[in-house]
Amino acid sequence: MKKIIAVITVIFALALVWAGDYPVFSGPLLITSAGQSAGAVQLKVLSTKAKIKFEYDGVAKAEKLSSFKSVMIVVGASTKGLGAAGLDNDKEMARVQTILDKAKELGIPVILAHIEGASRRGSTSDKLAELIAPYSSLYIIVNSGNEDGKFNKLAEPKKTPIAFFDKVSAIQPILSEIIK
Repeated sequence: MKKIIAVITVIFALALVWAGDYPVFSGPLLITSAGQSAGAVQLKVLSTKAKIKFEYDGVAKAEKLSSFKSVMIVVGASTKGLGAAGLDNDKEMARVQTILDKAKELGIPVILAHIEGASRRGSTSDKLAELIAPYSSLYIIVNSGNEDGKFNKLAEPKKTPIAFFDKVSAIQPILSEIIK
């Protein structure tokens, strides 16, 4: 019980320290999926409500990046979603890698988001997160998806800021603050 309270206290303290300390990204923003789960669609809805300038393309290709100033890649692997998109794990990893390479080439900042919690944390989602993390300037994470500290560990090498949230709906207000 003491460990749980300590972890919650640390997470709360980190959220307070990082509040308002996030990088600001230029729009328009491209939102795409890494794993084809519903998380990217959820962020599309939140972005619409936040009234930011964005486009959603769940299976965006790297060539599309030239029309955007920032990209958010939403991690969450779904076998069903991958199949519906005509992709498998290897094709999705390759697609995401080409987006990351193009973003680096064009100097477009990347935001990594994982908003579906523990239910979308598996080996494929973790591999996608590990692929995206070194390119990212900010992580947007729902707490239940970081119970093992995975995203803290991924952020450590570059000291990448992490915006933690208890609920997906709580993400909306920060979107209008960080996307200009």
